[in-house]
Amino acid sequence: RCFQSMQIDNGTSEPFPWRTTKTQELFAYLLLRRQQHVRKDTLIDLLWPDVDPKKAYTQLYTTIYRLRKSLEAAGLSIRILNSGNGYSLTLGDSELDVDVWERNAPKPEWMTPDRAEEYQSWLEQYRGDYLEEHDYDWAVHERERLRSIWYYQAMHLGKLWEECGNTEAALQWYQKVLLRFPTSEEVYFSLMKLND
Repeated sequence: RCFQSMQIDNGTSEPFPWRTTKTQELFAYLLLRRQQHVRKDTLIDLLWPDVDPKKAYTQLYTTIYRLRKSLEAAGLSIRILNSGNGYSLTLGDSELDVDVWERNAPKPEWMTPDRAEEYQSWLEQYRGDYLEEHDYDWAVHERERLRSIWYYQAMHLGKLWEECGNTEAALQWYQKVLLRFPTSEEVYFSLMKLND
């Protein structure tokens, strides 16, 4: 899961054992770039920019080794593949909440007043911004991309509730949007219009 914070659900009540914060960040970065080749020197620049190159490569190899062992011990199908001068991550039969959410995005035929509740249910699966609890500069672009999708769809849902004549649902929904986007003039305008 990457909405709000990164979590791995391996079917047990125990949280996934990250050995270090660097291990967690390395995994998160490879997960963002899943199924893409990521060069080792890119990972070094990202995670160990101020460390002597020889030591940095040792830390990278150690971190990759520990991460692989942890994934195997948890019985996950996620694999980190070595491809010469870099690595790639494959999910196997594991699923990422972001991928599932985007795959289930409403089709144009969904966007009708009679399907507003189904539409809202999909929007509520967005539990929080992408890796919002982690301070990863490299995650900002993906976070903003997903926030934009959610905002556009959320405002469209508010308009659907209005079209249904369900002012109460529209008001409640716009209040939820306002919590995530407190500076949006569009949300304030929609609320003022409904309160007139």
